[in-house]
Amino acid sequence: MPDASLELLMTMVQRVLDSQREVREDVREIKTRLGRLESEVASLHGKRSASTKTRRNHPGWRMRRA
Repeated sequence: MPDASLELLMTMVQRVLDSQREVREDVREIKTRLGRLESEVASLHGKRSASTKTRRNHPGWRMRRA
């Protein structure tokens, strides 16, 4: 009986690891897409990237950075 339990545990662990890998791949893809969009927006406006400008102009930016 312990063999069946061990096999089930190993299967569940493998599923968790596969799921984590898929999430990491999804996050990497989202970051890549976001970076491209940010670059496109910045080039359309001829300015710094949108996130940099937003952080720089945010009222609490200096406090958080310090």
